[in-house]
Amino acid sequence: MSRLLDVLRQDFSWLVWRDGDEARPVDWSWARLLWRCLKNRSMRAVFLHRLAHRAHVRGHRVRAAVWSGLLYRMTGAQVAAACRIGGGLRMPHPQGIVVGAGVEVGTMVTINQHVTLGGNFGKENEHGRRFPRIGDRCWICAGAVIAGPIDIGANTLIGANSVVTRSIPANSVVGGVPAEVLRPREPDASPRASWVDSEEETP
Repeated sequence: MSRLLDVLRQDFSWLVWRDGDEARPVDWSWARLLWRCLKNRSMRAVFLHRLAHRAHVRGHRVRAAVWSGLLYRMTGAQVAAACRIGGGLRMPHPQGIVVGAGVEVGTMVTINQHVTLGGNFGKENEHGRRFPRIGDRCWICAGAVIAGPIDIGANTLIGANSVVTRSIPANSVVGGVPAEVLRPREPDASPRASWVDSEEETP
């Protein structure tokens, strides 16, 4: 369980706790984590996926299916338990997110609402891979579709409603249908910002 908590701490590292004008990282305990997940849909989605993936890796397929079902019912996101997602995952608005079983996602990636990561009518690359691989520190905006056995380079920003069906180099800003590289992106220019861990309820 300690390894799971470590991953969750990385997932929620963007949260800070404000004490007057001072901001400091949240010191997560299991009790505090569970309480925040009950109140915040974004955190709840990440938490339930981590439980589903952990059960899948351990061979508990029924338990994984239960956690994945709860994830969909409680947040509207369909994230396969078998997909591999690195630490630092953030789903600010999980409604409508679909992630296929063979998808691989790096660390510190943000996935917004109605994003689809999946196959492209069964197309395979030379290694038999059918699903996309997303690099570290990518930001995928609302409504984007990334399909097929392609690679999205690290620190790439995928614009809203883009349809990406071919590999994208690192440090790129991408948009359009079909998606094209619009301009380079500054390294480590992620728009991630620390959120305040307030007592206001997030539905």
